[in-house]
Amino acid sequence: MENNYLKALSLTLSHALLFSLTGVFINLVSSEIGIFEQIFYRALFSLIFIFLVFKPKIKACLQKDALLILASRGIFGFLGMGSMFYAILNLQLSIAMVLTFTTPLFVMILGKFILKEKVNGNQIIPIMTVFIGLFFVANISFVDKVSFGVDLFPFSIGLLGSALTAIAFLSMRCALKMVSTQVVIVWFSLFNIIGASIVSYDSLSIPVGNDIYYVIAIAVFGLLSDITKTQAYKYAAAWFVSLISLSSIVFSVFLGWLILDEYIEVTQVFGIILISSGIVLLILKLQNISPRLKSSPL
Repeated sequence: MENNYLKALSLTLSHALLFSLTGVFINLVSSEIGIFEQIFYRALFSLIFIFLVFKPKIKACLQKDALLILASRGIFGFLGMGSMFYAILNLQLSIAMVLTFTTPLFVMILGKFILKEKVNGNQIIPIMTVFIGLFFVANISFVDKVSFGVDLFPFSIGLLGSALTAIAFLSMRCALKMVSTQVVIVWFSLFNIIGASIVSYDSLSIPVGNDIYYVIAIAVFGLLSDITKTQAYKYAAAWFVSLISLSSIVFSVFLGWLILDEYIEVTQVFGIILISSGIVLLILKLQNISPRLKSSPL
């Protein structure tokens, strides 16, 4: 058991580092390659990889009773990823990464309405902690007039992306009761390719020069990040993997400073700590009151 948790720890830390590196390369190449072009190539790489390695059957991908929920997973997943990429491009890397970790909060809130899951009173404290943390991360000032220490629009888009990702995750949980993980990934990749092609049809081009390496890095690191996190769930409970995944915030702060020359203020650091603490409490409470969630990633 201890050995399994050590494997899960190493895999999750690898995921966190790879996830943060993906954010760095998104930031570095976005001045040359558009957000949706990046999503297109990332999804194309993932789709090719899935078919070459796992060889999912076409018939399994076209299961009629699962098509609607798979489409929901694909659409909301695409919109969530686009929002996340936009936030990474327009906010400091560490702050954008923090926003992605508010997804469990939205999973819990939206799960009450979509899946009719029960929300307990003892989850109020974690929720309030996260929202107070967001207040500090936004660095809101009330001197003379209300002002924000971050660009409010991409900050809001980042939060919206987390909510959309939460809907995609809830759809995925429903879909996995009917189809395999590979089928879900195939549909997610297909919707990303189609959606990105539609949005960037007039600007989609083949990367040249150093941009090729950046796009490859985004695709490879993004895929490896997904694989290592998925593998981690085989060795430890979902709450453990979700908690260790928060280490990507630390990696993002360090890489943002080292590579992107980013600095964050003390109040924002305090906000990051509050959000992380709230998410930790929320995950632990979900783990305690809903044992059936242990097999599902947050």
